[in-house]
Amino acid sequence: MPWLKESLDIFEKANAPLAIAMVWSELAGCHLGLGDDGKAMELFRRAERVTYECGAVHNHQVILANIGNVYLQPRLLHSNLVLSTGARPRAGD
Repeated sequence: MPWLKESLDIFEKANAPLAIAMVWSELAGCHLGLGDDGKAMELFRRAERVTYECGAVHNHQVILANIGNVYLQPRLLHSNLVLSTGARPRAGD
């Protein structure tokens, strides 16, 4: 991920919001793969806001799909079920 962080620094200095959002999205995918769902969601949400504001429809839609993928991670399905309904998953679910 160091190359992504380096590119983020470059884009921030250039004040290039859409490029920054794309790097956030890539970093989010890395964090998701490493099991850091919270950081992934934070970065995807930042990227989602910027792509919406920039009118980058395709990029925005891809990021929204990736946000959905965060929620569909097996480790989150059970906790989201409990949070949203109060129900407890059955053993083996």
